[in-house]
Amino acid sequence: MASPAPRITPEEYFALDSGSERKTEYYDGVAVAMAGASPRHNQIALNVASALRTQLAPRGCFVAAADQRVRLATTRAWVYPDVVVSCAPRFEPPRPQTLLNPELVVEVLSESTEAHDLTAKLAHYRATEPIAEIVFVHPRERLVEHHRRVDGSRWLVSLVREGVVELPGTATTLAIADVYAGADTLPDDED
Repeated sequence: MASPAPRITPEEYFALDSGSERKTEYYDGVAVAMAGASPRHNQIALNVASALRTQLAPRGCFVAAADQRVRLATTRAWVYPDVVVSCAPRFEPPRPQTLLNPELVVEVLSESTEAHDLTAKLAHYRATEPIAEIVFVHPRERLVEHHRRVDGSRWLVSLVREGVVELPGTATTLAIADVYAGADTLPDDED
């Protein structure tokens, strides 16, 4: 039986994360190293970030992909979503600067993180009040899972396979064809 990961303080996590070439997430005392992403995963994340950035740039919203650390204060977690949006961003040190008020987070699923993303990470996101929408993109099939906060702690979940994903929280859309553009021919985790 594997022993549990040693618990560390947020300060120890910040030192670990800033001194490492690999990103590390933190969940209330436990640091979790992030695996590298596949070419397909990267293409999809870039497609989503580009589509959102194009729509949100005129409003001055902040859109970041992959390397933006986000604080989920309610659950004492610091994570790196594949894409994050905030239309009135606030940041705090230490380096790298941490986004405090995400409104929309996007995770491109992979074989190694899917179970964690769809359970534990989803619970952390849902518990974080500024987050109004959570999007999971399945890279091995054309499927986008959209979670939208509708009433405090109530969430509406939509599965979209074709057409457009409506994101009312940021008044944007994601066309399924754009999300997956150029990704089908690229290797994925299990290719």
